Amino acid sequence: MKGLITLVLPPRLIHRVKLTSQLSGVIVRRGARLLGAEARSVLQGHTYAGSSTRALMAGQAVLEEIGEWAEHVADMGEVCREVFTEVEEMSQGTIKCHGQGMMWGGLFQFEEVGRRLAANVVLKKHCAGDGGVVPYFVPAGGFMVTPPLDTDEMAVREMGRRLGLAVKATAEELLAEA
Repeated sequence: MKGLITLVLPPRLIHRVKLTSQLSGVIVRRGARLLGAEARSVLQGHTYAGSSTRALMAGQAVLEEIGEWAEHVADMGEVCREVFTEVEEMSQGTIKCHGQGMMWGGLFQFEEVGRRLAANVVLKKHCAGDGGVVPYFVPAGGFMVTPPLDTDEMAVREMGRRLGLAVKATAEELLAEA
């Protein structure tokens, strides 16, 4: 591999795992011997640059497996729709929920970002400890929930129940301050 080399890889030889640039986060399915002969290796081209080949192989295995979960994700997506509709109602208008499949979240409905972030602090307090639920809190002033793909309906509903109680307590506290 002396000088400049341009690789043109047909789509069937690579899997895209992140969409930040043309060759960001690709997994090469064939050609490792060619790269190895020239003391080269496959690196990811994003935040995790330099991750091991093992990590790339794990990513490929996930991509090969994920299709098997499509029906379950669709079924749990309907459960999530019900759960997050209830969470939104329990928020008394302070949160709008959005999502699809098993990726859902809510955003505080305050104009000022500072007020949304302050509301997040209150929600964190109600989620922690006895709340027993820990969503991912997003910097825009809200939260996101992405349970593992093998999460069953009972667990999704329990998560929703706990999140709903935390959201209700948060709304009551925020509205009492207003």
